[in-house]
Amino acid sequence: MNAAFPPFTMYGYVGAFGVVFFVLFVFYAVLFIISRMSGWQQLVEKYPDQGVGMPASKRYFVYGGMKKYVNYNGSLVLESTATGLRVRMAKLFSLGHPAFFIPWSDLTVVDAKRGITFTKGLQLARMDGVAMYVTPGVGEWIATEKGKYSV
Repeated sequence: MNAAFPPFTMYGYVGAFGVVFFVLFVFYAVLFIISRMSGWQQLVEKYPDQGVGMPASKRYFVYGGMKKYVNYNGSLVLESTATGLRVRMAKLFSLGHPAFFIPWSDLTVVDAKRGITFTKGLQLARMDGVAMYVTPGVGEWIATEKGKYSV
């Protein structure tokens, strides 16, 4: 055995496990707090995901935000179905962020300004004001998808 590199002791394994556990705990605690601060939970309460409808098309790694200070940059997944839009988080970031489903009849895509940037806002019938912000390209995609299925 090489004396320059002593064997990894049992205490080293326990310490490494403790560090990994702590980092994961903090990461998921922050995700849970963000879900409460952003208004995600209110959207889930008003627009629960019924799990109906196969997605006709999806957008992964979507940049979006809620309220003025919470951004979901690259972690949103949008699924378009015949009856509405399902919004969920990527699996790694989904703790505290259950999916929600917005019927097309409740959804309006509007021009919005968030800070100094111009963007698209999602106005929902059961919420006051703009509930979510997305990039202009994604807003156009949502409006196109709504147009395919709405009467």
